[in-house]
Amino acid sequence: MFAVGWTSFWCRGLLTYVYLGMFSGYYLAPVDLITILYIGRIAVLSWSKIGRGRKIAIVALGSIIFFQDALGSTFFVFVRKDIIQAKAEIASAVRAQFEHRIQNDVRLFFPFAHGYEIMEFGAYLNYRGVPVDGATDDAPLFLDKVTLAKSTNGTSDERSDQDGRCIDYCAIRCELVSGPAPSDLVIVLPTDIASRLQVSMYREKGKLLLYSQPLLPIPNWFHSLFVYINGQFPDRWMDASVTKWTQSSSEDP
Repeated sequence: MFAVGWTSFWCRGLLTYVYLGMFSGYYLAPVDLITILYIGRIAVLSWSKIGRGRKIAIVALGSIIFFQDALGSTFFVFVRKDIIQAKAEIASAVRAQFEHRIQNDVRLFFPFAHGYEIMEFGAYLNYRGVPVDGATDDAPLFLDKVTLAKSTNGTSDERSDQDGRCIDYCAIRCELVSGPAPSDLVIVLPTDIASRLQVSMYREKGKLLLYSQPLLPIPNWFHSLFVYINGQFPDRWMDASVTKWTQSSSEDP
């Protein structure tokens, strides 16, 4: 009866994960661990009746699942910490530029990020005390602010609606531009899916204000164990930068 109850509970939990599309490693790890506890209990109760070959198979399979989940959880924790650290450094660099600006507004250009990622970073900037276009409804129109812009060159998705929003359910706005203008801050986020060569086209045509690397660099071969993004990780995965664009519009990448 107990085993039937555990089986029903585990199946409902697994079906819930599948229905919600929660396939990332940090979602499935709890399900795997619950499975180990459930199968482990059955194995212990039946241990004296199981043959040697099956015992070896059970121990091997359980060990593989446990160490895979342990490594995966550690990987995602360190990745998350590195993302937070990099975005905090970018926000500090943007805030310093905004406080010492010459012109009224400062524009951030994101050559590789998608609308949701830009919106999320804009909300974080606003939280850090940097006013972002669309983040506060009660801000006067003449208030100096940071405007956000994303690329129309195929590396980013298009704006969600005709109101200029980054995504349709948030008021933060994103301009659509073909490339950065002089004095724009070109932002490469740590999660951008872009190669070192693609990123260098922007970093080498301006003044590099910030270059951030992971606190604990993880080799690319280890990334390949947890491939969830477009089949592979870029060769510069998890580094980030802020570059002040100095080229004319005709010299855009």
